[in-house]
Amino acid sequence: MDPAAAMLDRVLGVLSGARAAVRAHGGEPLARYAAALAAPAGPALQSRDDLLDEAAALAGRLLGPEAAQALLRTLDAHPAALTANHHGADFAPQSFSGTLLTALPALLGPESGRAVPVLACGAVPLGSYAFARGILLARRPPQGPDADPRDWPAGRKVPVFPWKYRYTLALAAPPLARDMVARARDAVRDAAQAGDLGRAEARALDVLLAEDFGDPAVLSLPRYSDQATVLNARLWDRLFSSPGGGPEAGNGSRLAYLELEALAGRLLARDLADPHSLFHAVLLDPRLRSLVLESLDRAAGCWDLGRLAALAAGEGDGQGNDALRGSGTAFFWGVDAKGRKAPLHLAQAGAGDGSRVELRGKGLGGDTVAVPLAPGPLAEALAQGRITPGLFAAYGCLAFARGLRCLGGVYQADYLPAMRAGLARALAAAGDAERAHVVAAAPAGEFAAGPEFLFARYADGRVFPAGPVEVMANGGLTRAMVEQCGNMTLAQGLRAGLAELYAEFTPRDQRAPDWRAAADPPAAGPGCPVILDIPD
Repeated sequence: MDPAAAMLDRVLGVLSGARAAVRAHGGEPLARYAAALAAPAGPALQSRDDLLDEAAALAGRLLGPEAAQALLRTLDAHPAALTANHHGADFAPQSFSGTLLTALPALLGPESGRAVPVLACGAVPLGSYAFARGILLARRPPQGPDADPRDWPAGRKVPVFPWKYRYTLALAAPPLARDMVARARDAVRDAAQAGDLGRAEARALDVLLAEDFGDPAVLSLPRYSDQATVLNARLWDRLFSSPGGGPEAGNGSRLAYLELEALAGRLLARDLADPHSLFHAVLLDPRLRSLVLESLDRAAGCWDLGRLAALAAGEGDGQGNDALRGSGTAFFWGVDAKGRKAPLHLAQAGAGDGSRVELRGKGLGGDTVAVPLAPGPLAEALAQGRITPGLFAAYGCLAFARGLRCLGGVYQADYLPAMRAGLARALAAAGDAERAHVVAAAPAGEFAAGPEFLFARYADGRVFPAGPVEVMANGGLTRAMVEQCGNMTLAQGLRAGLAELYAEFTPRDQRAPDWRAAADPPAAGPGCPVILDIPD
């Protein structure tokens, strides 16, 4: 086995969902694979009409009526959305590749004007790996002769939000301000003059910052979450309208990059008012709620009841991120006064006779969040932004209740099937065999974010996964480039993106000294990704 194959085999050995996808579809062209991901699921427990209405309303408010209609038509015919990304203006090459893979049917199919639905997680801090605090570039800092070649430095970063917002959740962040954008433009100019950025990259960044980030229509929006939706749509249009792209390359597609929790929160508010809905029972039926909490205890993306109990007893209050790590949260996260996560647990309220239950917790600063576990107070807290759906509640009301295909990455391909199995077990134990059967058949585990097929090559010969800035610096995406991406197979896309996957899932002290050279994507021949030469 050649070194690259051995490295990929090691990665897939710890990712059961991605491994299953490769075994079943590894030889399929990505265009065909992506089209199959959007196939309709079987019958759902609840109608998708409210999902379509709420998604169209969110898109219409921010992107206009034509985008809303495109999204409504697309989700009605193809009820699927990419759910692997972090919310924010998205420049991360890995998540950008997932968006582009999901968009291949819209870009290459016979039907023009389709929407590309992305429901991005907003309950992540601005300083996460996707760096919603600013703009992430593909170009890595050069490593000196004494550097450890097993290191994989992050791409260069252009901060826009100040450092103090690094722990603020994207869904709770204040709007970008004019002075933030001005400082970012100054930083780009300084980096270009120092030789840390090429002229083409600096020009692309200055256009984005001046014409999009700094547009008064964007700056006037009330929340960064809203600004991110608009910025991503504008960025998408730029990728296909630059001189090298041409309008035909985008096939009239529209990117609808919406906050996952905003849509899920609206649907959960509807469910709380409907005694026949799945999540009305999950949240408000004491027996089923207890069975769900037990069934998914310590499951990825859910909650650790022991850690939550320790936090409730006063351990770790206000002691920083480490004190809260691994606890998860019971159905919803609290959001403190500074827009940071607060894990919530179920607590008795009032006389302690069990008749009144509330969600309660403390965040990093010690602020207490407490919401009675009842339809009215929960819906009000969701509307006010004091709580936000956790992953189980968000994905559950979309995928398990309404049958939306949630197209995830390497983590979600594992944890969403586990959530589905845990909920089905709890329903069966509660005597609800009919709903348990439908939930067990709901879509889960679809793998979309992981393959990579666009790379930036610099004057020194180094090659890194490319994002939107690099596409703009190279002149935009052509139809031929999109077709080349779609003709790569799933296995070839994973091989091309091996460096990112291997670095993420192989401990640093276990990597071979020459792993970077072995992980570089093939530069020619079958399965070669698109290589964008970035001028300096």
